[in-house]
Amino acid sequence: MRVVSVLAVLALLVGSGVPGHCRGPEVLLAADAPAGAPGASPTLSPVDAACELVYSTVLPTPGTIVERFGGVLGGEPVPLDAAGSKAARPDAAGWTLVISGSWEELGDAPSPDGAIFELLTGKGWLELPEHSADGPDGTRFALSSGGVICSVWGRWDGGDDTDSTYVASDVYQVIVRLMPSE
Repeated sequence: MRVVSVLAVLALLVGSGVPGHCRGPEVLLAADAPAGAPGASPTLSPVDAACELVYSTVLPTPGTIVERFGGVLGGEPVPLDAAGSKAARPDAAGWTLVISGSWEELGDAPSPDGAIFELLTGKGWLELPEHSADGPDGTRFALSSGGVICSVWGRWDGGDDTDSTYVASDVYQVIVRLMPSE
């Protein structure tokens, strides 16, 4: 009985990890249509498909928790730039993925930001250099393809070069925004 309860709780906790979750409401309704009915075989929007691709890539990363949030992205904490990029529509519906993890548990596996960059550039996505920055406490980059922009912001404790006794935090966070471009 206890095993069943634990499995039920785990299913609830990871239920959002089921492939196909990065779909807008119209796709979910179409997916629920009876076989043979109009809209019974839904197709993903480019933004939803990009979300599925990125999510399925980072989900198996050791030592991480991946959360997904869909909806209008205006006001999110990870804009492409402070003035509001002309290349993106932050008021449009899209997805935010928040990936939190431990460097120790990550081990030799690729970091989520690195895995996303390698995956998307390997599929022909173009880097937007005006939205790229790297430093000891994080990274930031944006890629685009097929009417979709993927903005990635990684942040972590890079330590303190002036204090040899400082112990950096083991925690990192990567925030990914997927949105339509104009």
